Amino acid sequence: MKHGLIVLTFGLALGWGTSVLAQGPAWSRPNIFGGYDYSDGTSSRRNIFGGYDYYKPGGQTITSRPNIHGGYDYYKPGGSSYSSRRNIFGGYDYHVPGGRTITTRPNIFGGFNDNRGGSSRRNIFGGYDYYGR
Repeated sequence: MKHGLIVLTFGLALGWGTSVLAQGPAWSRPNIFGGYDYSDGTSSRRNIFGGYDYYKPGGQTITSRPNIHGGYDYYKPGGSSYSSRRNIFGGYDYHVPGGRTITTRPNIFGGFNDNRGGSSRRNIFGGYDYYGR
């Protein structure tokens, strides 16, 4: 479930678009590496830091590792970084460039809603389906 939070909000915090589906995945499913494969061609796997490496089409890799706030720090090539922390709603607050914060909270479908109108729900593959606003 913890990785499920990352799955939903990863696209939001790391620039898959201005909405959940703008340029990002419409669904995900578990892969043999302990991560997920996404409909946009991105895949993830566990890394040695306790987080995940995300491999995007075109060769870009984004790395996450746990932080002291119960969330994750994300590192993109070129030195840019993002962070998340657990919030009181049972989700995460993502601090993204420009001083913006994206807040998520669990929904009744086993997924998460964010404060910009995006949501997810569990799918039959063990991953998530994503819905934009």
